[in-house]
Amino acid sequence: MNHTFYANIVLSTIMNSKPFIVAIGRDVELMNYSSPDLFITSQSINTNIKTPILSLNDDKDSPNDLIYDTTLMEAINGKGPEFSKKVIDTIDSMANGREVIITAYYNAHTDLLRKQGYTILGSDDELVHKYSKKSVAYTLAKELDVPVAPGELVENHGKLRELAESKLENTTLFVASDDDPFFPTNKHIYDLEQIKDLPQDIGYLVTEWQEPIASPNVQLLINDNNIVFLGIADQIIRYRTKYDGNTWPSTVPPHTQNQILDHSMKLAEHMYADGYRGFVGFDWVVSEENKLFFIEINPRKNRSSGVICSMLDQSRPQGVPSIFELEMGIIHEELEWSMPTGTYWAMDVYDPHGPFEVIKDIIPAFSETDMFKPNNNNTYSIIGMPPKGAKINKYPDYARVLCVSDSREKLAELQDEARSMIDSAVKSI
Repeated sequence: MNHTFYANIVLSTIMNSKPFIVAIGRDVELMNYSSPDLFITSQSINTNIKTPILSLNDDKDSPNDLIYDTTLMEAINGKGPEFSKKVIDTIDSMANGREVIITAYYNAHTDLLRKQGYTILGSDDELVHKYSKKSVAYTLAKELDVPVAPGELVENHGKLRELAESKLENTTLFVASDDDPFFPTNKHIYDLEQIKDLPQDIGYLVTEWQEPIASPNVQLLINDNNIVFLGIADQIIRYRTKYDGNTWPSTVPPHTQNQILDHSMKLAEHMYADGYRGFVGFDWVVSEENKLFFIEINPRKNRSSGVICSMLDQSRPQGVPSIFELEMGIIHEELEWSMPTGTYWAMDVYDPHGPFEVIKDIIPAFSETDMFKPNNNNTYSIIGMPPKGAKINKYPDYARVLCVSDSREKLAELQDEARSMIDSAVKSI
């Protein structure tokens, strides 16, 4: 097996006729790297994308009732019968006999789509769910001598409280729910009062808190013959545990990045042998003592995957397959292109902190696929913003800011400017 940028498998449909590509995810901009023929999404947003979009919810007064990718896939799979029929009818009509290939942000509840004979890229639901569990990732890391923080797995809230009572006199703790990739409990705990309202009947991973100086994220693409290294970017972490985006390049020293990649490859090789295929992210912490600690596996596309795909596609040599072609398994000789240098970017997730109404339309200046074109340097684009008049009640993050610059200092200025623009476009209700 080769750790390269290139796969060695060809789908017969790619050789014979162009397949009909359907991208499924709440963030259509993120999925645009695949150049799909149809988007299926759960939200109404302002976008310059010209590809047809089938939205699960076109209600302008509440455009994001079904907000996460698991919920979207549930609706397609039959939890919302009218929408299920609409999805299948639309795909079949537009495909007009061509093979349908589905690329989803997160593979869950795919039964209905598989029954239609569609090709689903990536792993089956069972493997995705398996590697989403904190207990599986933590145990696997220990077995493979991947560094993790000292900790324990507990089976319920009662056991969590017992463990916290015994540990909090000497250290603070990081508590993560075991089994929910989209509504996780990730908390820095220094007082028993902080855990009293946590769910009672789920398991938790409890580790000693490591004060971070950086939180790198490694993204890989696993296909039948290769593990494809996509890149390492630092995560933007606010309020100690809340993920709010990524910045590139990582501030972690090169030798530490190499260590992180080596350990991530160990985990990925195990997943490969287990049959996992598709995008995967590995989250890390570099502590104040410059020690590495593995945190979790994200067996899906990550929020910055579209940006990284765009960056690599923009810099690839002529004739080299795109990242999406590699995801599908197209053959290419083993070549390697260099990671871009002199470019700084940020993908910043915006969180409104409470119910709000959009009072001004914001149209993206550019999409992720156009992000790294020369004329977009030292500028920003706000993507995923709901239309004017939308009232959002429970959406934890609803827009993303893309910034590109030739310096880290200018990048920070662009992030602040873009967030101020979003603040001016919404009001609390």
